[in-house]
Amino acid sequence: MKKMFFAPIACIVSICLATAFPSTVYAQGGISVSLKGPSSVSASESFDVNVVLSDLSSIGGNGIYSADFTVSFDSGSFELSGNPSLVSNNNWDSTKWSIKPSIGTGTVEIKCYDKTVNNDYPIISDGTLCKLHFRVKSAATSRTATFSIKSGTFIGGISGSSSDSSSSASSQTEVLSATFVPLKVKILQSVSSNDLLKSFSVAGYSLNFSPSVTQYALSVSNSVKSLKITALPQESHATVAVGSNAHSLIVGINTVKVTVTAQNGDTKIYSLVVARAKPDESTIDSAALSAYLAQHGSSAAATGDTSSGGTSPKQSASSASPTGSSMPLGQILLIVAASLCACGIVTTAAVMRARRK
Repeated sequence: MKKMFFAPIACIVSICLATAFPSTVYAQGGISVSLKGPSSVSASESFDVNVVLSDLSSIGGNGIYSADFTVSFDSGSFELSGNPSLVSNNNWDSTKWSIKPSIGTGTVEIKCYDKTVNNDYPIISDGTLCKLHFRVKSAATSRTATFSIKSGTFIGGISGSSSDSSSSASSQTEVLSATFVPLKVKILQSVSSNDLLKSFSVAGYSLNFSPSVTQYALSVSNSVKSLKITALPQESHATVAVGSNAHSLIVGINTVKVTVTAQNGDTKIYSLVVARAKPDESTIDSAALSAYLAQHGSSAAATGDTSSGGTSPKQSASSASPTGSSMPLGQILLIVAASLCACGIVTTAAVMRARRK
């Protein structure tokens, strides 16, 4: 009798509980939640990290009604530059949803949910759910950092409401299984724009170098066929290229260009005007060349030949063995002036005055 009496009561209680509380089941399929963004960033740069949902077809097309997850990041290298924002995608209208961030040290908890009464706008297709806005701290060091989702709960179902919604309870919801994919970002060093030389020298000669001066000149004997030029950049990431004609000087005027390329691609060109004498004349008088350059407004310093085996500026060139074309001193000086004019150092009028002299 007792068994017969309690059996109907247990059945009635079970029905009441099932009616009063919506059932929650765990979906057989699983969605993927990925963090996506740039592969590399620089100090002080702003960028977005996207929260992307995929594999929603695995839940039978019923849709997602709410998401509650926490993104962790390196607070020593990054800082949030604004509140996260929802992103409309495909047929999903983000204006029908709400987003509530809770920011901590190195974490941001995000709650997103359908704010309509009957959950009329579920997410049913793959796409970006929201964006997180970050900025790289100016003091961030070069390294690889990771953004990751440590925990999260995504609710879906045939119909129903999220815990943050004011709508009525659903008849059935699903706690969706999810796979979280992190984002790795490489922090790059600040890119330098320094395109200046730290040192600029020619073996056997004195250039009186200054980083802000880009024009130089010197005279050499006919026996000097090449120059050993050493040029080092101020900034370690910059590169320096010396013109190949420094190793094959012609008789007359040679303009050797030294190009400095900064880390950010900016360039600066240093020019060295080299006057090589013909074999049957003395080297070009360095004092005369300096006076000429000074007369026409050039800051370049002209230096005579003091290298081993060469001839001094005022010594006879009869001992020089290499052969070159005949070119009088006046013509060489005129070519120097024309070369400097082409570089913007002197004016055409100045060249004409030199010709008359």
